[in-house]
Amino acid sequence: MVSVPRSGRAQLDSTFLSRLSIHGYLTLGYGISGAEPQLGLPTDGSVDYDRAALLGQFALASHSHLVVQVAHRDLGTENSLFNEPTFILDWAYFEQRFGDNTRLRVGQEPLPIGIYNEIRYVGTLLPFYRAPYTTYSEGSYTQENLQGLVFTQTIEPHGMFPVDFNAWAGQYNYAEKGTVTVNGASTTASVPATAHNVVGSWIWVRTPLDGFRFGGGIMHYVPEGGVTEQVLGKSDETDSYASVDATFDRFQVRSELSHALRSGGKLNSTQGYAQVGVKVIDPLTLNAQLELQHVHYAVAPGYAANADLQHDFGFGADVALPWSAVFKLEGHATRGYDYDTNPSVFGPPTKGSYGIASLAFIF
Repeated sequence: MVSVPRSGRAQLDSTFLSRLSIHGYLTLGYGISGAEPQLGLPTDGSVDYDRAALLGQFALASHSHLVVQVAHRDLGTENSLFNEPTFILDWAYFEQRFGDNTRLRVGQEPLPIGIYNEIRYVGTLLPFYRAPYTTYSEGSYTQENLQGLVFTQTIEPHGMFPVDFNAWAGQYNYAEKGTVTVNGASTTASVPATAHNVVGSWIWVRTPLDGFRFGGGIMHYVPEGGVTEQVLGKSDETDSYASVDATFDRFQVRSELSHALRSGGKLNSTQGYAQVGVKVIDPLTLNAQLELQHVHYAVAPGYAANADLQHDFGFGADVALPWSAVFKLEGHATRGYDYDTNPSVFGPPTKGSYGIASLAFIF
């Protein structure tokens, strides 16, 4: 065995630490629902509404990195429904850059979909507590992380309209919440599912107006498991997306629209949102958001339904604090069927409300 002199060990330690960077975020929240529990928020309130992560990045070489993120998330009363573990290995991937404009990720990495997917839990970067639920979801039907590879290429980076092109392939795991029959009785349950043979692409187009971009994408896959398969049988799904992002110093306007087509149209879902934020004075910003989701079911001849699954209007304020912290206070009025009691879409819509107070940090 060869011993390393103390000075040599110190040099090795110094080299290791210079290649390692660690970041993280923490959001603490309290939420309460009105007449109907929703999004894991009971009518008597819950403080089990937080999320945190540690991200480590190690440079193998100047253009080669290993990235690992360990996360903790509370969904309130839905934690037990989705069997959410205390800690999860969120990301674990290898990234190779080829010059300044080409990148390849291999492993378990975030899908480069839309405005918020890659930052969906970083509370200091979101105008509300969570990314728009009708578009990004949480707990169930969440297209978050891919097990596979993601290729990114920037085209004409110094032109008037630089294009960021992303393509991916692999699979991802998710859950579907719905009503299932157990021992002859109906109950709300979460059923695991996997999206196989996932292929997709996303393009962002940046404009000469700094802060303004637009984009869109498409993804195709074959779901296996979940509650929808029990009704529709084996089928494939195609999702398409469109986004507009105008983010400036004192105001922002963001809007996204997505569409899911499954089993040749037996399940047809359209969802989207619009956000407006205005910095009234430093450090106060006021935000408003409208979310809509419409679903068409045609599971059998003569057995179809059209439902405005959820309308959500939110209004809130966030205050920037020292040490990279943000305090948020928000209220939401809802109408539809996407409640924790999982009411039938063949009945009348339900009205509800909820509020959240949260404190977010990054480091």
